[in-house]
Amino acid sequence: MIETMITSDQDSPSLVAELYFHDNPLADITKSETGDGFNITFRWNKDERLTMPVEDLLNSIKKACDRLK
Repeated sequence: MIETMITSDQDSPSLVAELYFHDNPLADITKSETGDGFNITFRWNKDERLTMPVEDLLNSIKKACDRLK
């Protein structure tokens, strides 16, 4: 199960939420630099991360689901 923790981190004001999978950090959701959206950063390990706009991720999931119909 993926758990979401809403944050209000004074040291990182752009951090909005953290996602955890079985108590292990999975991803951070941050405000975009332009302030008009949100980014998700997957934490594969300490050295490897993937950041993309949340909207792009949702569109990719929708396209994949549409193909399965």
